[in-house]
Amino acid sequence: GSLDFIVGKGNLNANGFSGPFRGENMSGSVQADLLCDAEVSVESDRGSVSIKAPPGSGASVRLQTADGTLTHPNSVRPAGGSVKAAVGTLNGSGSKGSINVRSKSGSIRLRE
Repeated sequence: GSLDFIVGKGNLNANGFSGPFRGENMSGSVQADLLCDAEVSVESDRGSVSIKAPPGSGASVRLQTADGTLTHPNSVRPAGGSVKAAVGTLNGSGSKGSINVRSKSGSIRLRE
């Protein structure tokens, strides 16, 4: 299945999720533990976003925040020397999905 969401002040926990994961987050928190390769697209205002990708996914990654913090695996590198943006590919063979997260002031955490 797929999950399209809008989170205001609440929290969204999608543990063991498989499928496209798309949505907006205002000031709540979004956590997703993905079981398989997926298309992830999250836009956040002040809320935090935490994504755990499946091991060996090889997903392409694009993360960006204006004022928040970024935490990501070493395979994803800061874009243009910035600590506020990062691009890359997670460890794995082939391209299996994508993870795109943008935030104004919330923190972004990506794990494998």
